[in-house]
Parts: sequence; structure tokens; C-alpha cells
Amino acid sequence: MKKISIFNATCVHEQVVKTIRIFNASHNDIIAVNSSGGSVDCIRRMQNSEPCDLLILADDLIIANMMMPDWTDGYYVFAGNSMVLMPTNPEKQIDSSNWLEKLLDPRATFGHFDPHGDPGGYRAVLACMLCDSLEQGLAEKLLNHAGRRIVASHENFPVDYMFGYRSGPFGKNKPYAELPEQINLSNPALNGHYANAKFDIDGDGKNVVYGSAICHALTIPFTATAPREAKEFAELFLQTDFIASGFLPRSRAVGNWLSQI
Repeated sequence: MKKISIFNATCVHEQVVKTIRIFNASHNDIIAVNSSGGSVDCIRRMQNSEPCDLLILADDLIIANMMMPDWTDGYYVFAGNSMVLMPTNPEKQIDSSNWLEKLLDPRATFGHFDPHGDPGGYRAVLACMLCDSLEQGLAEKLLNHAGRRIVASHENFPVDYMFGYRSGPFGKNKPYAELPEQINLSNPALNGHYANAKFDIDGDGKNVVYGSAICHALTIPFTATAPREAKEFAELFLQTDFIASGFLPRSRAVGNWLSQI
């Protein structure tokens, strides 16, 4: 049986799995399978020759930086998001009025994913960097806090509070603290301000991401062995009601994406 291999960011795992169920139920000669992970890691796996027909990723900028023009010539932005803070258990209450007090507590522990492999990780770092726009010196206090941790698993959070995307707790009806717009990477009108923060993913100056409003995007790589089927799956995936799942409305085609889909 022919197979479509999809690499997707963990933040859209549920939406991808739902699309897979619908797609596979309507096909008896082809099956779609997916693998979730950090978006930077997904691109690296594809570039290391793992079979991949479609990438559904958390950051459009890394498609532009890491894949164009050698691996793809276009992509489609399908949703936006916002950085929030989530308590990891009901006893650790946090909201938009006390989040900074909670994080600055020397006894607190807070975490984010690996910024070298996951956009959710480097966006957490960028959000902390932008905290200087709230009060000078906050960025250093947060980034050098003794309780700051890099969290490896998406299943187990061994910290009090976790940086993440709003769509995560929103979709699961779990509590979260909204962050100020100046730091939450939600508003395209603030891209000039967000760009004051930057992160070097590989540490060699070749893959530097600047702060910008969060854009989730998908693309079909040149190496896809089932590009027509990947296009069909992408069209089905794009019928998802992302707003109902807590994502922000955002859509645009970049490059030659219209020739792909």
C-alpha cells in the first residue's frame, strides 16, 4: 500500500491525527502516517533523507531559512498563535495579573522545550528577551533564573509552569495565563518590536530567527515521493477549524505555494 509520510509540529498533532482518520477512511490504496516533534528537528530529519511528503510546522520562518530554495519553493501559512504560561498542576495557579511575580519567585521552576530543535522553545526565550520592554532587567532575571529548565518531554512537565502555545491549553480546556502583547508574539502589527529579540538556532550565525508574530505553515518538499497525495492531504487538513481549537486567524501563500496546492 502506498504511504504518505507527514512530519508535523506537536502543536498541531491532534488536528493532523483527525485529518489522517478522515483521509484514510476515504482511501483504500494509500495510507497517511505522521510523526510529531519539534519543527526544526522535523526539517533536519527530512534533510537527512527520512521519507517525508508533507511538513506541517510551527514556524514559517524556518521553512524560509532552512528549506528555501533547495528543498521547497513555497509554503502556506494556515494559523497563528500566542505564547502563554501554563501551570502544571491545579495547586500552581497563575493568571495574567500574577505571572511575573510567580516566575520571579526564587523557589519557582518554569520550563520550555529545546530552543535548538523546537520553535516553542526559542519563542519562549524570545518572549523572555522581550520582557525588558516591560521593565529593564527582566530578561536577564528570567533567562538566568535558577529554576528555568529545558523540558524534554511533551507528556511530562517536571516544572511549576510551562511556556507554550495558547492553542494547547485552550483546546484541552486547561488553565493558562495570557502574557502581555508586547512579549507574546501574537500581533503582526508589533513585528518591528518583536524583532528586537533574536535567537541563533545552530549557534553558528547561519540560522538566526528574529522575533515575529507566530505563523504556523506547511510545505511539500521537493523530495516528496507522493506529492499529489500530499497535496490532497494538505487540502483536507486546511479545512480544519483552527480558530475553534484556540489558534489565531492567519493565512497567506508564500513563493510558489499555489503551484503545490
